[in-house]
Amino acid sequence: MDRDMIYREEFARDGFFVWRDLLPGDLIDQHLHEFVSLNERLEVRPGDDFHGYTNEKQALVKRARYDFHRENEAAQALIFNDDLQAFLQSCFGEEPVMRQPETGLYHRRTPDHTDSLDFKISPLGDEVRVWCALEDIDPDSGPVYFVAGSHSAISADLEREVLTEHPEFCALLRSQLQATTPTEFFTVTRPLWSYVKQQKLPGAIVEKGLTRDPVPLKKGDAVVFRSDVVHGTCRCANPSLTRKYFVSFWATAPAIWYHSRSYWGPLHDYRHPRNAIGAPVERTPHGLRMSFEDLHAAYLASFEKPVYQDG
Repeated sequence: MDRDMIYREEFARDGFFVWRDLLPGDLIDQHLHEFVSLNERLEVRPGDDFHGYTNEKQALVKRARYDFHRENEAAQALIFNDDLQAFLQSCFGEEPVMRQPETGLYHRRTPDHTDSLDFKISPLGDEVRVWCALEDIDPDSGPVYFVAGSHSAISADLEREVLTEHPEFCALLRSQLQATTPTEFFTVTRPLWSYVKQQKLPGAIVEKGLTRDPVPLKKGDAVVFRSDVVHGTCRCANPSLTRKYFVSFWATAPAIWYHSRSYWGPLHDYRHPRNAIGAPVERTPHGLRMSFEDLHAAYLASFEKPVYQDG
C-alpha cells in the first residue's frame, strides 16, 4: 500500500494523520530567520502578551505578518509544499486553495474545540488544515493533541444533540436572524459556545471513550486534519520554551462557508446562496490562494443583513 493511501485511510478513520519530514529543514530555517527578523523590526519581543500592545500596534503587526506570508519567497515555498498540494489534490479531486497561513513561536492555550464550530464549510469535506512543527516540540512546551475519531463520534451529531438537549440555544440562534453586529451576536449566543467548549465536548470525549492524544512532533513533521476533529493544546509546563509552528488552511475552489447565524446543523439550516460567504481565488506562481482578509471582510459583512429564509 502506498503512502498516500495509508494517509487517506488514517485521515478517514481518525480525522487526522501525521506526515513525518514533510517540510525541509533548510527552508524552515530560512523562514524562521526572516520571520524573527520581521518581528524584531516591529519591536515584538519574544514572550510578549500580544494583547498587551495598543490596538494600533496590534493592527500594524497583523498587517506586516499578513504581508510577510503573502510576499516572502521562503514563506511561499513553505506554504505551497509540492507533496502536500499533490495529496490535497488527490483528496479534493481538484487543485487546492490555500488561505490563512500563520507562524507562531510560543504556546497558545487552546482547550477542546473544533475549527468548524462557528464558521462552517459546505460541502463538509471540502476543507483540510495543516499544523507544522518548525522545531522539535518539547513535551513541556504545550504540544497539540487530537481526539482520534471525534469527527465521526462527536462532531457528526454535535449540533443536533446540543439543540435537541437545549432548545433554548436554538432560540438564541433564531433571535439573531435579523441584521445585527458581531458584538451583539456573540454576546447573545455566548451561553451556547461556553456550553459546547466547557461541557459538551469534554463530556463527549469521556462518554465515547475517546482520548486526547498529544502528538510528538519533530522539526518538519506536520499534522493534516479535518476542521471538525476535536483538538487542542496540552498544558505548557515551561512558558520559557518556544513551540515554533506553522498553520495553513486549504479548501476546494467551489467551497462556500456559512456563519452559524445561518447554519448550525440540521435544526438550524438556512444554507442558501444569499447567506453564503466566500472570497475570490487568485493564481500565484506557487498555486491557488484566497485572501483571508477578503474572506474575513465577507464574514463581518454578513452580520449587516438578515439571514435569508427560503420559504
